[in-house]
Amino acid sequence: IYSPAIYHRVFSTFLCFSAFILVLPRSSFIIHHSSFSVQRSAFILRALLFGALLGLAIATSYDMAIVVAVLLICTGWQWGRLWPWKWTAAGLMFFLILVAAYHTACFGAPWITPYATRIEGSVVPPLFRTSHFGLRPLPSALGRLFEFPFGSRYGFFFYSPLLLLALPAVWDLLRAKGTPSFIIRQSSLPHVAVVAYAIFASLMAFHFVSGYDGLPGEFGFRMMKPAIPFLMLLVPMSYRWSYRYVVPVLAGLSAVILAKGVMFGIHAGRPFWDDYLDLVSRYGFANYTLANIKDHLRPDLPPSVISAIHLGALSLVGLFLWRFVWRKTDEERQP
Repeated sequence: IYSPAIYHRVFSTFLCFSAFILVLPRSSFIIHHSSFSVQRSAFILRALLFGALLGLAIATSYDMAIVVAVLLICTGWQWGRLWPWKWTAAGLMFFLILVAAYHTACFGAPWITPYATRIEGSVVPPLFRTSHFGLRPLPSALGRLFEFPFGSRYGFFFYSPLLLLALPAVWDLLRAKGTPSFIIRQSSLPHVAVVAYAIFASLMAFHFVSGYDGLPGEFGFRMMKPAIPFLMLLVPMSYRWSYRYVVPVLAGLSAVILAKGVMFGIHAGRPFWDDYLDLVSRYGFANYTLANIKDHLRPDLPPSVISAIHLGALSLVGLFLWRFVWRKTDEERQP
């Protein structure tokens, strides 16, 4: 389903997040389910599946090894010798051996990766294209230090502003306050926070030191996608004070920012704000498909027609949700 050239980090992130759910104790969940049983047979199956998911994540996107390392360390910290490590190793090594065999067959050695054959300027982290770290002079390094979290070029929190609410989670955890996160119990949130912040910090440090400075055609910080679901587990902890006013503001800001990529696709380049209104005037409230139709098939298509088609389609979706999904049941209507 997912193209290995574009969406592989979405798939590999899903794999790592699923593996993380498997290693949480059954007592972590507000909603108990038989799949989280700690019976020995189920425990071994969980360990095997945990390793297989991590191995497939690395095989899908090699830089996911950073996330895998964090998850393995945190699993060892949480479970210690109780965890069936040999089964996890079996699941992990199965996919790593397949990758090594693929490298040997295609490139002559297990340690030679496809990244070595990519041309300069392709969508590959600089560290995978060169043999040295991309260290920069101090002024440039300080500028990138701001760009990584907050800059409009590819800043992580700029393109995902709602995740800013994951930062105060440390304070809420220290005070033992906050709202439980979705289906995760309050007592398990410190472990979730350690994993989330460790993944976030490790990815940030790796891509900062490796010389990452944006990629061609990139909208947002695609290298940081694996940190999003883990940090999102911490966001509801702040709802006690943020849900009424802060969340709507950040959600609205996120909608405005992400709408540029959704509406204009490849045209949504940098600098971010300079051409936003110009694109709206040229394409209207478009989407990626309608923008391509105007570019390649119907260059005379008016922005008003594009807007009417797109907004009409969104209205139909909204009407369906309102009528069949969000409609109250008879029990909910009763006082």
